[in-house]
Amino acid sequence: MVQLDATVSDSHDRPVSDLTADDFQVLLDGKPQKIVSCNWITAGVRTPAQPATQIAAARKSGATQPVMPAPALKREDVRRIIVLFVDDLSMSPDSIPRVRTGLRKFIETQLQPGDLAEIVRASAGLGALQDLTTDPSLLLAAVKQVRWNPLGRTATDYAPILGGFPMPAMGDKENAFRIESYTVATASSLWRVVHGMASLPGRKSVVVLSDSLPIRAPDEFSPFGTREVGSGTGGRILRAMRRVVDESMRAGVVLYAIDTRGLEPHVFSAESRGADPADPASRTSTFGPGAWVAECLGGGPGIMAQASQPPRPQISSPVENTPSTGATPQFPCSDLAYTQGQWGSMFLAEETGGFMVTEANRIDAAVDRIMGDQRGYYLLSFTPPSGALAPDRNGKPVYHRLKVIATRPGLRVRSHQGFFGVSDENIAGASPTPELQLSAALESPFRSAGVGMEIESGFLNASKHDSFIRTAVLLDGRDLDLTGPPIHRTGVIHLVVRAFEVSGERVPGGIDQVLRIDLNEDGFARAMKYGLIYTALLAVPKPGPYQVRAACRDEITGKIGNASDFIEVPKPKGMALSGLFFRRSAGVDDHVRPAVGANSYLPGEQAPFTFQVINAPKQPLTMRLRLYRDGKAVYEGPPQPVHRGDSKLPGRFFTEAAFAIPAGLEPGDYLLRVDVEVPQPAPNQVTAWQWARLSVSAPGQ
Repeated sequence: MVQLDATVSDSHDRPVSDLTADDFQVLLDGKPQKIVSCNWITAGVRTPAQPATQIAAARKSGATQPVMPAPALKREDVRRIIVLFVDDLSMSPDSIPRVRTGLRKFIETQLQPGDLAEIVRASAGLGALQDLTTDPSLLLAAVKQVRWNPLGRTATDYAPILGGFPMPAMGDKENAFRIESYTVATASSLWRVVHGMASLPGRKSVVVLSDSLPIRAPDEFSPFGTREVGSGTGGRILRAMRRVVDESMRAGVVLYAIDTRGLEPHVFSAESRGADPADPASRTSTFGPGAWVAECLGGGPGIMAQASQPPRPQISSPVENTPSTGATPQFPCSDLAYTQGQWGSMFLAEETGGFMVTEANRIDAAVDRIMGDQRGYYLLSFTPPSGALAPDRNGKPVYHRLKVIATRPGLRVRSHQGFFGVSDENIAGASPTPELQLSAALESPFRSAGVGMEIESGFLNASKHDSFIRTAVLLDGRDLDLTGPPIHRTGVIHLVVRAFEVSGERVPGGIDQVLRIDLNEDGFARAMKYGLIYTALLAVPKPGPYQVRAACRDEITGKIGNASDFIEVPKPKGMALSGLFFRRSAGVDDHVRPAVGANSYLPGEQAPFTFQVINAPKQPLTMRLRLYRDGKAVYEGPPQPVHRGDSKLPGRFFTEAAFAIPAGLEPGDYLLRVDVEVPQPAPNQVTAWQWARLSVSAPGQ
């Protein structure tokens, strides 16, 4: 069975949702196929642009109040999955500020409930999609990691400008090889992203943001080249992109693209040469199949015959901002580097059912335009003939062309347009081992329901260059197999705790242990009522944002659970506060112990906690406690003195405090904020603050 989705719109770009199988025709290699099923899938009603989020409002007002982290999204609540793929291997430093601003605006003002998003850089070396999140804080931290890559393809052009050493001039072959290598690397990263999205639910899309993604290297059309272009397979670039197209169809992913170079004037300047009939490089290209390559590379009829074989994207239908007049666009060959850099992105968008925004100064508006295309789609299926999965005479998979046509007049269809003739059974490997299942749960953006888990993380500082993440993992004891006599219950779990940089790279170290649980009668009762606690310290190499992820497998039942937390380790400048650590989350490092109390509090209860003051001045300090809900302050306590605890670390000490939960406080999730300052009057008042999540439950729960 082959399944493909199709987006149908009318002449006014409005979605059409009342079609049946009789209104479609599916062609496989030009031959009609019988449509087995046709279903309209609603990806959610698009709401109007939302007002600025709490994060945007806080930034605009200059406030320092914390923002409640987004809760973990359940699989059934996912409406759209959006991966913003930044091709930093091709991006110039001129494009980076525009891209970062656009991504930040999209996150702050356009991300909607039910959207699961991630920002991926082509150079990040990712292997999974562990950073898919609904948390704007994590996404904004990822935006900060979008920087110009000095090892990318534009390094030779910008290194002297940015103060680097001049690069030696490259010949045509060296330059062609460089273009090919970087483009294939980008396509390989993109393939891994699409492959990782196969098991995810909802409407799945990848938005490729790139300065230049050519579909072929320049030497692929040289009349003296040795590549077998005439076979229709193309060179390494086209083969790599066809792998992406094939994988996107199997994973049900639609690709869109944005040219991040901004608006460019496609006109001759005073420095441009006039058209010289004897110089093909000065003529205007018609961008017809094969002719544009022959003209702009100076080839003759032989090269046109070669170039006319491989399929090329049509510029009229899938490309946004391009008039659909049927006329072939005219570009001067002096702009060939600009336009040729768009063909790869156009190819990926058209072949997977998306479109490309070719010129956009506002990246957020371009992304919002793409998100508007996610309103709904048709899911069509047909059974291909048996020969469609057979290899060619050389034993290699055959690439098959697909085309979906709406028989009702005036309608426009976009869908996947090709796949390799290989069955999913031949691609899929053996059943995953328990270790692979645990690894998959660690990297999954969704909560596993097998074992209930929560995770709380905060940072500690030992010196200027030594910081740690203190992590407490809470396990629901009722989900674990704890057997034995009442005086000695036992169980075995496999626990993995890792820290990831916001770029997706894993921090060395972490926890990977098989742990035995031993409980007496009182410990078993507390484990059933309050759960089990595991604590550990994770060393981090530098300040910055991190995602801490944990996964647990009950070795007896095979049930798996996972959880994650986001934390930013600051660079100590002036006075700072570590994370807030509640007494009920205390444990013995690297051991599993019953919790001493519930991880939520009742109105009127005391919530004792401890924290570290870093770079503390010698003057006396005061502390003020505030409570927030949904970004609004609901409680503010009076100032109270800070008691300095004993410490062997210069300028650092631990102190204890307790927060009295106000009587009558409504149940729900809150943020507790602690402000520490030098009491006035002081010539230069120093203030530091930190916050932590606090859950309040109703009596009897």
